[in-house]
Amino acid sequence: MWPQSAQGGYIQGIAREVASGALDLEALRHAPDEELIRELSALNGIGVWTAEMLMIFSLCRPDVLSWGDLGIRRGMALLYGDRELTRERFERRRKRYSPYGSVVSLYLWSLAGMEEALAVSSPKADAFRFTENGHGIGVGNVSGVVPRFLSVSCCLSALPRCAV
Repeated sequence: MWPQSAQGGYIQGIAREVASGALDLEALRHAPDEELIRELSALNGIGVWTAEMLMIFSLCRPDVLSWGDLGIRRGMALLYGDRELTRERFERRRKRYSPYGSVVSLYLWSLAGMEEALAVSSPKADAFRFTENGHGIGVGNVSGVVPRFLSVSCCLSALPRCAV
């Protein structure tokens, strides 16, 4: 018999909760975001970040922008030229993006992945700043970088096909 890993034990525990009826996945599917996060993060092995990722990629929730995700925070800091991104600033911007937080998450992950390709001090980084009123991303002189890394079709293809 193979030794059981902690992750394996968490999965088995969640499976027992579902099998016993203590965890109703169908009810969770229709629960409000805050309730869903609370219920899932109460399970061993699932934290807030995991619940938020399930909300984006499995439950197709449209408005998830996770403070707990380092890639999202790096992308946002790069986008706005922040040396330090405070929780307060993050929350203010999250409200601006609502109700499209999940799509914005995909863009911010892409932007965080470009961090090495674009030096923060370069003029190209300025092309990715949101305008003061929060509308749209400027594309400036980035000569093909945006189509390669931030194309809408690329980001949206990362979302699962969601039944309406």
